[in-house]
Amino acid sequence: MLLLSTMASRAFTVTGGDGLDGDRLATLVIDFSEAEVEGLPLNEYLDDVSQTEDFEYEIRKYYADFIQRFNDRCKSIMLTRKENRPLTLKVKVLSINRKGNEALCEYTFTDTASGDTLLVVTERTREGRIGSFSNLVGDVIREAGGDFGRFVTKYLKDKNKKSNKKTTDPIYE
Repeated sequence: MLLLSTMASRAFTVTGGDGLDGDRLATLVIDFSEAEVEGLPLNEYLDDVSQTEDFEYEIRKYYADFIQRFNDRCKSIMLTRKENRPLTLKVKVLSINRKGNEALCEYTFTDTASGDTLLVVTERTREGRIGSFSNLVGDVIREAGGDFGRFVTKYLKDKNKKSNKKTTDPIYE
């Protein structure tokens, strides 16, 4: 397990794969289907606090915010909502705190054609102080896009450095 930190309070953990390379387009999918709020399924929590409609409306903005922040910080891979791109990035939101300003996400890059998993990373993001639950979740998703874009740039740079190292001829070992 590889742990990389881009900022003092942001730690990314690579939990699978290492086949990601750059210069490609990726379709973004944000998945809240398994998200929980302190042990309660997200849809039940939203019903309890009467925010289901607000949350469903806000999800469209989450995509735009995540894509904009990611693409601003990562020049090797460009995210889009268009389907059938060479890569798919699925951002699975696993848990959200009760206030909505902290979330644990799992980021999975897959090869769209083959379905092969190229990279799996987890990170906990915290952002925002004031606002409704759906607004604060949007703040978290926006921030996560930028943080993950920065992480992917560093990950690809480090990976390229390792692959460009000269290897010695076994005859001289």
